[in-house]
Amino acid sequence: MRAINHAVTGAIIGVSITSPIVAVAVAVLSHFILDSIPHYDDVKLQQKTVFNAVLLADAFLCFLLVLMIFAVRPEAWVVPSIAAFAATSPDFMWMKSWLDGVDTKKNLSNWLMRFHSKIQWSQTPRGLFVEIMWFIAAISILLNVL
Repeated sequence: MRAINHAVTGAIIGVSITSPIVAVAVAVLSHFILDSIPHYDDVKLQQKTVFNAVLLADAFLCFLLVLMIFAVRPEAWVVPSIAAFAATSPDFMWMKSWLDGVDTKKNLSNWLMRFHSKIQWSQTPRGLFVEIMWFIAAISILLNVL
């Protein structure tokens, strides 16, 4: 699942759960739930330049999400923003492999990486439809709860 979908889901959790600690914990767990849903991947994303461009666009969208939350709820933007970050954070476990240029699917050095890889059972170009629908639904929900 793209980072922006994880982040929007985390922001919804951050707005909806009153305990910040519980909200952040649930946001992290939401990452694995979303990754178990069929989502987008394409052979083109395996090319480092394409992947880097998509990653940069995703990061920019996440930054815009935090700005939107701040603009709409300046008095209560911190917890939803931290929850949005927490929801994306499990993907940071792949960062070392990515920086080293190692195929992340072949470098499963611990149980969490193996689990995280295994639950992503359906990553295909058709998953783009799921990602777009999730984004539209999640943004709609977030705007309603903000």
